[in-house]
Amino acid sequence: LSPVVHLLSKNKMKIGILNCNCIQDHSEDAVLNYLIKKNEVIYFKFLPLNFLNKIIYFFIRLILKLPRYILKRMTRFWFHVSRKIDFFSNKEFKDFLIKYKVKTITICENFQTRNLDKIREISKSLNIPLILIPSGLRLDEVKHLDLKKINFCDYYLNPNKIQIDAAENKKNVTIGSLRYHVEWLKTLETIYKDNIYLRQSGKLKIAAFVKSGSHFGEYDFLHKLIEKLEKIDNTEIKIKHKPSDILPNKCAKFLEDGYSSTELIEWSDIIITGRPSSILIEAIIKDKYVFLINCNNPKIEECNFYDYKIINKVLDENDIIERIKFLSKNNKKRNEDNKNKEVFLESFINFKSVNNSTNIDYLNFYKNFEHYEK
Repeated sequence: LSPVVHLLSKNKMKIGILNCNCIQDHSEDAVLNYLIKKNEVIYFKFLPLNFLNKIIYFFIRLILKLPRYILKRMTRFWFHVSRKIDFFSNKEFKDFLIKYKVKTITICENFQTRNLDKIREISKSLNIPLILIPSGLRLDEVKHLDLKKINFCDYYLNPNKIQIDAAENKKNVTIGSLRYHVEWLKTLETIYKDNIYLRQSGKLKIAAFVKSGSHFGEYDFLHKLIEKLEKIDNTEIKIKHKPSDILPNKCAKFLEDGYSSTELIEWSDIIITGRPSSILIEAIIKDKYVFLINCNNPKIEECNFYDYKIINKVLDENDIIERIKFLSKNNKKRNEDNKNKEVFLESFINFKSVNNSTNIDYLNFYKNFEHYEK
């Protein structure tokens, strides 16, 4: 949601961010801090709670002060808190919306379904339009948009037309993706300045994106592969864990990396991963070589971008080792496959809008709601 918040607040619209995560309040997040300081965004640290939930919430905040090694051993507890405890208070949330004169609510689609259902009922009762935005590009689904999610909202801001079954749904608004707009990518460059963990060198730089706890075994496969790639002359490798975790920030693997996905993509020449991910779109925009390794994952070949030529499909360990040796030996640090790049990006984010109309489309959409004007 950050690119949307940035665009609207920059254009004199009043925006509030309401955190719904009782374990992670994101107060140290670089992007959030930028939005608060530069764009006058109001940040509410946690959902409004009833009395009982406040007691549980403050108890959890006290536990979070424990040493890291203790918190890491409490995985079952954190799973229970994030997935089982219901912190949502209908009355308190409704009062919150009335107090701040909220007229539209925008939510990321990976929001908990049980609470999305409650928000939907409240938004209906107050006649507040509910807007749903995809968390990524839904790359693992070929045609079908999850209509169950669409049923929770008044508008679904779809980045592309790939989910053709939803094209005639009046709630479905095909509008592109601000996440990949040139203005937002430049904003991220401003937020993430020189990083001591990502020094430049003359070597071929490889970024490996991994996810622990995978059902398809690519985590172990990639780590073994990385050990072998590190032995190739003139190469340098860094790992980025998927930025999602049920553990507190003290223990989250993705925060231990020391850099964001955007920073690592900017630093790298080559991206390797064992799963489809919307982060790869940013890598292709920036002319990086993208290698998708099929680690016996049956979903990879079903992915709606698997057959595009700009994606380098890798079938085994020796294949990628030889390819990287070739790129290293020939000092090839940029992918100049512009024709296939345009075909790919036009399909997924309407690439022509990356440099012009996406911002205008989003602004026009939200300006329909006059209450956003300051």
